[in-house]
Amino acid sequence: MFGLTLNKVKQIIRGILTLVILVGLVPSKAQNHPTCDGSRYQQSVFEKVKVTRNVKFGEATTIAGVTKELFLDVYEPEGDEVTNRPVVVLAFGGSFVSGSRTDLALACQTFAQKGYVTVTIDYRLYDLPLFPFPTTEEMVDVAVKAIIDMKSALAYLEADGKNANTYGIDPEWFFVGGISAGSITASHIAYLDSEDALDSLLQVTIDNNAPIAGVTNKDKVPTIRGVLNYSGALQDASMIDAGEPPLLSYHDDGDDVVPYKGQDISFLGVPLIFVEGTFVMDSVAKVVGVRSELNTIENSTGHVSYFSQPAQVLVVLEESTLFMHSIVCTNEKVSINELELRKLAVGPNPFTRFLNIHSPISTSSELVIYDAMGRVVKNVQAVDIHKGALDLGELSSGMYQLEVNSVNTKYTTRVIKK
Repeated sequence: MFGLTLNKVKQIIRGILTLVILVGLVPSKAQNHPTCDGSRYQQSVFEKVKVTRNVKFGEATTIAGVTKELFLDVYEPEGDEVTNRPVVVLAFGGSFVSGSRTDLALACQTFAQKGYVTVTIDYRLYDLPLFPFPTTEEMVDVAVKAIIDMKSALAYLEADGKNANTYGIDPEWFFVGGISAGSITASHIAYLDSEDALDSLLQVTIDNNAPIAGVTNKDKVPTIRGVLNYSGALQDASMIDAGEPPLLSYHDDGDDVVPYKGQDISFLGVPLIFVEGTFVMDSVAKVVGVRSELNTIENSTGHVSYFSQPAQVLVVLEESTLFMHSIVCTNEKVSINELELRKLAVGPNPFTRFLNIHSPISTSSELVIYDAMGRVVKNVQAVDIHKGALDLGELSSGMYQLEVNSVNTKYTTRVIKK
């Protein structure tokens, strides 16, 4: 259809991305960050967030030949005295055709309240006419431009952190992630390295895509400590090698935009690019010994459906926080709430009527359920949480906080009623 076989397309994508990035990543090492204090990076220890908008980090030419300035927004915990904080860099979704860095404001605010510096970035989008349909070559080119732009943003932040340190960051501690196309971008930044074979046929294309804003193909990407993959993919999941950054993923198993397994990404029904989605990425990661946590939204044909409802978004962001905290503060004992949250089994979640509760210990406890406004909607005394079960059919649909009070322990978790 495009004059190329599927294998050739895969070879082209892989070759382009290889030279574009030349990552040379430093493997993620288990260590405690010096700023860990027992609550930071796992709890919302900061009430307010300072936002610095429209920070220019580069300038580049789009696929249509338009010069585009590239900006990022920085979210910092307000009133924080720490000046060497881990950084979370996020990229928005939109099929490389649409989207805005402001789409990720809630995630940035949430992570900043935990003590991170969080950054949401621009990248170049497809700006040629959508009819006739974009070709495979054009969409590969746009994806490569997005990867270069994220690479440029990381280089900008790293350089600032090592010099003026305008935003109080630790330039050795970066997490990357994004939604959909943004996650595809971040995943290639994290996992593609220079060991992939290069087809000389691709050299002109690579040369046409670099350098940008003083960032050349020979520059290394800063140290990546973990990846937040919200419905993303890799062109080839075998890019994930032993010793590379841990991976946290969410994906609908029937996703019709970015495939959960291995399949073509299509535009208006026209197949363009073969990719391997989150399921394959998770499988490969576990085979090679890379830590990977996969959260599958079962029987769902939606795309990023878990971000479509406020209650679900909060749960995903809190779980993402726990994932990053376990990397930043590897040797730190988590707070009692988070520790007990991991021990306590509550399900199904979401639930329709009955909520089952199981704990490794048997003890009489008080259960209190709060609604989204913080009001007590149910209080049950003398529940054995070793084998507890609640009939919550009278509650309205929405998110609730479940609090369990035992003799010397109080712990909480969020639950969702359909």
